[in-house]
Amino acid sequence: SHFVIVVFRCDLLKIKVFPVRFLDVRFHTAVLLRHQHRQLCVGIGNWYFFQEMPVSYVSVDVNPSVELTLNRRNRVTAAESRNKEGEIVLAHLELEGKDYLEAVELLVGSQAMQKYLTGDAELTVTVASSNAEELLSGLENSEITTHYHGMCRSADMDTVRSAHEIDMSLGKYQMYQLLSQYNAELTAEECQSIPMCQLGRLLAQYENGRQEA
Repeated sequence: SHFVIVVFRCDLLKIKVFPVRFLDVRFHTAVLLRHQHRQLCVGIGNWYFFQEMPVSYVSVDVNPSVELTLNRRNRVTAAESRNKEGEIVLAHLELEGKDYLEAVELLVGSQAMQKYLTGDAELTVTVASSNAEELLSGLENSEITTHYHGMCRSADMDTVRSAHEIDMSLGKYQMYQLLSQYNAELTAEECQSIPMCQLGRLLAQYENGRQEA
């Protein structure tokens, strides 16, 4: 077999001989560790890309405002309340990991939400996603519209960022944007405390040319 000669303390001419096989083991071990580290990094990146990276947002608003964050598989990675009523509704629900449609139906059908869906209550579901068409199609063919007569809207991702900057739900912020076109004095804080049904009626009055609230 091949050998590598390494000289220590040349003044004493002491020589040690190490087989190449010994050095090869150390070299190949280092290469293997680097390869495994690279594979681990790629694996973590793929897991985040498919499981955790937020790519879609679904805002459910009545007066409770709850926002769902979805991954690329349309599964919920986070469910957050955007007002006090939303906190009450979410208190006894576990929505993370569920398909978005199942999560919305569980949320709207929960006992805590029912008291907000009486009378002239208006349910609005707003979606921001590059895949909005598919998500909206699922919602429009579910009990969200067939039973609860919910209104489904779409919004862009810039609207999501603007809404989050003031801790407002996507749905209510979009309604605020529409209303502010008619009433520049209206503030986001005022809209935050108004139920969606009232905001919807006010918008309809403006759109019909009647500006009395």
